[in-house]
Amino acid sequence: MMTERRFARLVAAHGADPARWPEAERHAGRDWVARHPAATAELAAARRLDALIDRTAPPPPTDASMLALADRIMATLDAREAAMPPALPAPVAMARSRLPRGMVTTVFAVAAVALVGLGLLLGRSVSLSQTTTAEAEQMLLLGGPALTAGFSS
Repeated sequence: MMTERRFARLVAAHGADPARWPEAERHAGRDWVARHPAATAELAAARRLDALIDRTAPPPPTDASMLALADRIMATLDAREAAMPPALPAPVAMARSRLPRGMVTTVFAVAAVALVGLGLLLGRSVSLSQTTTAEAEQMLLLGGPALTAGFSS
């Protein structure tokens, strides 16, 4: 249902030309204008504003101008990328900035050994997952020989 407030918002948002209005509201908007003389004055003011906007708006870009703009942007990005030093992975860059040169290699070697040890430990615990349900119940409830059986291989 069209109201005075809704009509004012419709004209303010889309202009005086009903072809620019949302399709669902065109009919109601035209009926509102036919029944309310104040709406005709509101449309006249909106037409003047539309004409002013049309005179001052730049012409829409052509395909050629859009392609030229895209080429300029890409050339600028390529030039910036070429001027930048090669990027280092973040952990390496942080290590280089905070540790003496010889320490970087040591830190990464220690980290590698720790990761290998962690992998071995996890691999060892995975073998426990191959136990049967009965063995798992015995390990949980009794803490009996099945508890140590998984580690004795």
